Amino acid sequence: MLYTFLPNALKLIGAPKFADLVLKANNIYEIEQKSSSKNSNNGELDELDSVFYKLYQNEDLAQLELDFIRKNKNAFID
Repeated sequence: MLYTFLPNALKLIGAPKFADLVLKANNIYEIEQKSSSKNSNNGELDELDSVFYKLYQNEDLAQLELDFIRKNKNAFID
């Protein structure tokens, strides 16, 4: 499952708070997928959306990605 790699990638670029947030979302998603009930955890995921946008106001994820690429440009050149 590809989505499980995202928290580590976020930590790697210097975004541990985003990593924690994605880990929480992944856990909610996995519980929902395993659940036999039709109850949705959309409310919990909606709350995480709000947390994401508040976090993004303080930490520019795009800039963190760009900084990481610039610092490690040789890893991106073939």
